[in-house]
Amino acid sequence: MSLNLWLTGLSIGYNLVSNRRDLSYPGHIPRCSDVLPVDGEASEAINEPDRRISNLKNLSKAILSIALSVGLTGVALAADAGLVKVKSSHSVADTLTKLEEVLVSKGMTVFARVNHTAGAEKAGLELRPTEVLIFGNPKVGTPLMLCSQSIAVDLPQKMLAWEDEAGQVWLGYNDPRYLKTRHATEGCDEVFKKVTGALANFAAAASK
Repeated sequence: MSLNLWLTGLSIGYNLVSNRRDLSYPGHIPRCSDVLPVDGEASEAINEPDRRISNLKNLSKAILSIALSVGLTGVALAADAGLVKVKSSHSVADTLTKLEEVLVSKGMTVFARVNHTAGAEKAGLELRPTEVLIFGNPKVGTPLMLCSQSIAVDLPQKMLAWEDEAGQVWLGYNDPRYLKTRHATEGCDEVFKKVTGALANFAAAASK
C-alpha cells in the first residue's frame, strides 16, 4: 500500500513538473510586462499565470516529498512485517544451542540446524554469523494444517539467529498472527494462541 502511494505520488509530481510552462526556456512567448510598461493592476493581472505556475511547481515538490517519505517508511516497515525479533545476550551459536536445549526439554523435535555462514564460506563468500533452527511437534502443527493446509509451507517452525552490522545478536521467528493472515486460517484461534505463547517463551529462554 505504501509503495503504491509512493509510485502514485512520484507519477503525479513528475507529470505536474514536466507539463508546466517553463518561462525560462529561450523559445517562450514574452510576457506583456516584459515589453510594455503597464500600471500596477495590469501588471498584477498579467503576472498571475506566473504565480500559478510557481505555486504548481511548489505543490509538485511537496507531493514528491510526502510520497517519498511515506513510501520509504512503508518499505522499511514491510521488511520486518510478520517477523518477531528478540535481542540475545549470547553469540549466534550459543543462542541456538540454548534454544535447542529448551526445545528438547519441552518435547519438541529438532529437525535441522542450518549454518548459513558455513555455507557462504564454502562458496567463497563472507556472511556474518547466521544460523537457523528448524523444529516442531505434529500435535501442534497438524491442527493448523487441518484448518488451513497451505500453512504447511511455513511449517515446521523455525528460528533465525543472526548478528547485525553493529555486532548485536538477534533471534527472530514468524509471528503466528502473520501466518494466520497469510493463509486466511479460520477455526484455529486457540492453537495460534498456544503457539504464540510457546514461541515467545522459547525465544526468551534462549536469548537471556
